[in-house]
Amino acid sequence: MAKDENIPRLPALTDRTMVSFREGSLEVLEGMAADAEIKGVGVYIRLLVEREIAACRPEDFKRLRGVG
Repeated sequence: MAKDENIPRLPALTDRTMVSFREGSLEVLEGMAADAEIKGVGVYIRLLVEREIAACRPEDFKRLRGVG
């Protein structure tokens, strides 16, 4: 068995939305993503939202991750 077979796969990314930010916010988020060593502001924003879901709705978060 290859060692990658032990790593659970996350569900595919399918839901999309468009978000508008106040002027200058995107530059700040890009800097925050870079500080966190995350490539891409979109990935960084998704991680922020997932962290909020995990904190506020842990049962839903587990379900979305395919473990609930």
